[in-house]
Amino acid sequence: MKDKKIFTSEIKIVYFQEQSSGKIGESKIWGKSSNNVYWAYDLKRSLPGNKEEKGNIVIDIEDGVLKGFTVENVQVFLGALRNICGSNLIIADNLNV
Repeated sequence: MKDKKIFTSEIKIVYFQEQSSGKIGESKIWGKSSNNVYWAYDLKRSLPGNKEEKGNIVIDIEDGVLKGFTVENVQVFLGALRNICGSNLIIADNLNV
């Protein structure tokens, strides 16, 4: 089984989208989507409901498979990631991967 760790030193690009501004159904509940993103399990990601303060994140470490997951507060997560990853990190504010 392949290790499910992402080292911050390997992160090249981070794509994000607030769930409240996205369309329902743009991402999967779990598994690999047609745009080569492998989504971590989150049953509520594609269902209607309260999406405030939640966001979808896609990490690209340039290994051929993008990693997608949900966070509770996108801006806090991105701020922490900027501090850890440094100035070489590219952050794109959409999920058009």
